[in-house]
Amino acid sequence: MSAPCGRLSPTGAHVRRSAVRHALATAALLVSGVLPGIGGAATVSMPESLSCSASMPARLRPGQAAMLTLTLRNGGRQTAYLLRRNTPFEGWLADSVTVERDEKPVSYIGAMAKRMPPSLSEYLLLPAGKTYRFRAPLQGGYDVTDAGSYRVQWRGDVLDVVFGARPQSGRELNPATLNCNPVTFIRAR
Repeated sequence: MSAPCGRLSPTGAHVRRSAVRHALATAALLVSGVLPGIGGAATVSMPESLSCSASMPARLRPGQAAMLTLTLRNGGRQTAYLLRRNTPFEGWLADSVTVERDEKPVSYIGAMAKRMPPSLSEYLLLPAGKTYRFRAPLQGGYDVTDAGSYRVQWRGDVLDVVFGARPQSGRELNPATLNCNPVTFIRAR
């Protein structure tokens, strides 16, 4: 039996209370610093043992995919765990790259996601001495179809980095910034 118009059914009321509880819990986590954003710990520089380099073809034909390649190297002695969230390593679920065409900003057109605290499955595991190479098609997040001269740079923001032991849930996140070189390409007419 359905509820009359203008009234919430018990299921609807439950869903609304659940959504309010979720919003309040997320706000509390943001303010307390458990999730980065409003409040929380300041972002620090990434240790020198981790390095990043970016590359892509210098010239692209009309219609050719603009593939950004990011290479991470862990030159340290401990395994690094990097949260993929809001980085190109998870796909385009956040604006994490600065793109300019002819020295003008290109807007982000990809998806935006809001989430709960991270799970271990969201971390990129990078063992000591190893390299991780990732290719991301820029078209998933940015309109790079028009002819022109482009400059692309991953901002390098990582919401959580842990060395050695696996990240534990419920702890404060350790945001950091990894410096990565900009790349340029020309899209032909």
